[in-house]
Amino acid sequence: TFESTGDEPEPLHVGVDGDLDAPNFAVKRWSICMDCDRLFRPTRQCKECGCFMKIKVRLRSQRCPLGKW
Repeated sequence: TFESTGDEPEPLHVGVDGDLDAPNFAVKRWSICMDCDRLFRPTRQCKECGCFMKIKVRLRSQRCPLGKW
């Protein structure tokens, strides 16, 4: 089970590109990102791809550049 860190993304039902996404999906991805040393925490950006991860984790069509999700 997933333990809350208090820093989960807020629920979002439709992504920027129109992808539908369940909140649980984004929370699991965000948890993986929070444990990754390639996350630049001040801006929540991935150091590999430059994406803002609190948005990217919500889009089903997107993938982690390191293959973590």
